[in-house]
Amino acid sequence: MASPIIRVGPNQLSINDPDYYDIIYTAGYKFPVDPAYYTAVGGPVDSVFGLSDHVAHRARRGALNHFLSKVNVHKRDQLLQNRIGTLVDRISSQAKASEDPPNLSELLGCLTVDIITEYSYGQSWHALDTKDTRSEVPLYLVLETIKSWFQVSRWLWPLQFLFHALPFWFSNMVAPRNAKGLLRLEKLVDDLADECIDNRGKNLTSKNIHATVFEASLKADSSSYKLTPSAIRGDAVSVVGAGVDTTRTTLMMAVYAASVDQSIQQRLHDELVEAFPQGFDGMTFKACERLPYLTAFIKECLRMWPASPSVLPRKVPKEGLWCRESFIPGGTTVAMCIYLMHQVETAFPNPKTFDPARWLAEDDSTLREKYFVPFSKGPKICLGIHLAYAELYMTLAALFRRFNFKLHPDNSITGDWKDHIMIEVQGNLVVTVEEYDD
Repeated sequence: MASPIIRVGPNQLSINDPDYYDIIYTAGYKFPVDPAYYTAVGGPVDSVFGLSDHVAHRARRGALNHFLSKVNVHKRDQLLQNRIGTLVDRISSQAKASEDPPNLSELLGCLTVDIITEYSYGQSWHALDTKDTRSEVPLYLVLETIKSWFQVSRWLWPLQFLFHALPFWFSNMVAPRNAKGLLRLEKLVDDLADECIDNRGKNLTSKNIHATVFEASLKADSSSYKLTPSAIRGDAVSVVGAGVDTTRTTLMMAVYAASVDQSIQQRLHDELVEAFPQGFDGMTFKACERLPYLTAFIKECLRMWPASPSVLPRKVPKEGLWCRESFIPGGTTVAMCIYLMHQVETAFPNPKTFDPARWLAEDDSTLREKYFVPFSKGPKICLGIHLAYAELYMTLAALFRRFNFKLHPDNSITGDWKDHIMIEVQGNLVVTVEEYDD
């Protein structure tokens, strides 16, 4: 039998054995992150994402966990409903006006930008309110451009530090058009962070569900761990950066998959009509979560197109690790791939086939649930998992309740993607739209 271990670097191994995922990623902090990898990917941004120090990670993650908890996300239904309502109105008016067919790659990107900026900063970017979404390079496209350079920036990371050391006025003058949205984000974060730091201790709203990510970060500051201004800014940038293109891509591929298979889309619509006969009334996150076929559909989308399909390197502890018959010495970098976890045939028969019904089967689902890791597991599980699920449930419920989508001849998405640490789907999702009258 072929070994599940492949050497991919002088001191780095890739493991393709699903039974080892829990060992490497959920055993507390026993397998720490590879600091070289996370420093290279995170660059100069001092965020919780790149922390390898256990004490610092616990303190800062603990502060953000409550801010992005499921309880808090449930309390923000109205925020999501307002922005999703704007999206639905944009799609409807554009379809009725016989203008260019709706480009959902653009509109869904604007949606995720508006939601994450308002949730995190208390100030929406209002990308959906811009009549021409292409009048300036949208933030989601900026982040997509950066994402495509991740694999390169891993090896050229010192240049990132040099770029961030430049004063804002100079960077804004010389930066290419595609980078100006990121500079605008960083300037907004700097201003809001300075305001929050200046008001520290004056008006912290521990019971206010509208508290910002800045106020949440400040709660990590204690006698045992001192929070720096750069850490506050870093977490604010990272929460937004990680919450835009990831959710946009999943939403985009969900509409694509339903457009390709109209029977899937019809089944979604029928379930939503039964659950919400009055349209959007009562379409909360909690209500949408109860729908079995919508849940199965979302899970299958995340299985086929996980937001971060790539490897997440960890360091083997000093005592080493036995992987089947092979001993891996302590200090070795090991990693497993989320995409390959979702291709295990014993858990997901015919894994290349998009089949939401697999999640409704009455057989033993233990392996399916165990190997389903779209947001990873353990101490480094995606911070925004609950907000991401809320956006997926509520947006898809609203879209498939109101519209029937078909691929337009100008559509250029095929379902293929590239691994740039985060998933990159190339092309634009262009659709024709028919509104239901039920």
